[in-house]
Amino acid sequence: MDGEAERPATAQCLSIIVPYRDRAAQLARFLPHITLYFKRDKIDKDRPYRVTLVEQEAGRPFNIGALRNAGFLLTEPECEQICFHDVDYLPIWADYRPVERPTRLLWYGAERVKIEGSANLVVEHDPKKYFGGVVMFPTALFRRVNGFANGYWGWGYEDTDMRIRCRAEGIALGYRDGTFDSLHHPSNGFNTDGKPSQANLANRRLCQINAKAIRDRKAHRGEGLNSLRFDVLDRGPLLDPEGTPYPHAERVLVRL
Repeated sequence: MDGEAERPATAQCLSIIVPYRDRAAQLARFLPHITLYFKRDKIDKDRPYRVTLVEQEAGRPFNIGALRNAGFLLTEPECEQICFHDVDYLPIWADYRPVERPTRLLWYGAERVKIEGSANLVVEHDPKKYFGGVVMFPTALFRRVNGFANGYWGWGYEDTDMRIRCRAEGIALGYRDGTFDSLHHPSNGFNTDGKPSQANLANRRLCQINAKAIRDRKAHRGEGLNSLRFDVLDRGPLLDPEGTPYPHAERVLVRL
């Protein structure tokens, strides 16, 4: 059978990219949950999928946008749909069926998020602006916006930057208000007194600069997938506590 004849069989494959570092407790819950989730009798049951945990080597601040780009580049040849999935959200009811445009799958569970380590801090998201946590793209459209920006280190605003990129390319966003269990953890975006962290403030300023550059001269076309540099340090299966590989799952350790 030639490659063209085989194409329909892979067209529905979903690549789930999980950017990761230092969240062992959340990962221990995420992997068995997502494995069982796709076996449940529901609307997206038995969809072909694979999970790629893209782990960032220690030494530099966390960069979720660059890790998402790396995961995309590593799995793009195998799947025509891509889902960027934070490790701290477990699907309860969600719709992972193919999308025709960039689509947020997560809402309930992310609309109000308590920040661990702070007695009173709760972040409330705007449903018209929130485009994070769990989002899906057709790979062709992710290519068209040139992926995520690679310059957001430490915490936040890569998702806001992505919305700006989509708008600049004339791509409308989609929303599926799925329900997820939120696994709380300390946030690098806020101090314990509820004030924005230095990483938050720095990335906010960068996003403002990028927004103007994207509007004025389509600057995103020169920064993203086509400018990312990374090294793969290790690659192999993800194992359960008994040492058995999880199906359809692998870990890739990268240096940014």
